[in-house]
Amino acid sequence: MNKEANKRNKRGSYAKTRYGELDKYTEELKKRAGLVVGVIGTYRTQLLNVLTGEQEVKFYHNIIPTSGLTLLANNLTDATPDNDMLISHAALGSNVTPPALGDVKLGTETYRNAIASKTNSAGVAYATAYFNQTECNGTYKEAGIFCDGSLTPDDGILFSHVAIDVVKTNVQKLTIDWTFTIINA
Repeated sequence: MNKEANKRNKRGSYAKTRYGELDKYTEELKKRAGLVVGVIGTYRTQLLNVLTGEQEVKFYHNIIPTSGLTLLANNLTDATPDNDMLISHAALGSNVTPPALGDVKLGTETYRNAIASKTNSAGVAYATAYFNQTECNGTYKEAGIFCDGSLTPDDGILFSHVAIDVVKTNVQKLTIDWTFTIINA
C-alpha cells in the first residue's frame, strides 16, 4: 500500500470516498494555481433526495478571509489568543456578492448548524455539516465555516467563505464537506 493510500485509510472507507473526491479537486486547484506553499480550501456539496435517492454533487473553491488568517496567526503567536480556533459552525446564506478577503460574516446569513464531524490528517483539516430535509429549505448562494461561534447568526470568526449555487427542497438533505489544506512543497 502506498503512503497516500495509507493516509486516506486513516479516515475510514466512508470518508475516503467523499474526501477522496475533495482531495482530487484540491490537487487540480493546486496545479492550476501553481501553488507550492500556502493554504487552499475546498467545498463539496451533496443534495440527496430522500424519496428518490437522486444525488447532486458540486465542488467549490473558497477563500480564507483576513479574519481567518488573523485568527490562525493569533493562535500561533499569542499565549492567550483572542478566540478559540476550533471550527464550530457552518452557515448558509442568500447573498450573491462574491466572497472577499475583508469579509467577517456572510453577506446574508439565513441558517447555520454546528459542525457534525471534524478531523485532520497530514496537514489537511476535514469538516462536515448536515442540513436535514425539514430544517432549512431555499436557494443558497454562499456558505461559510466559523470558529468560536454559536447558533446565533453572524456569531464567531469567519474562517472560510464560498460562493455556492444550491437549491434545497423539503425532500432533500444537504451535506457540506470542507477541507483546509496547508501546502508545503
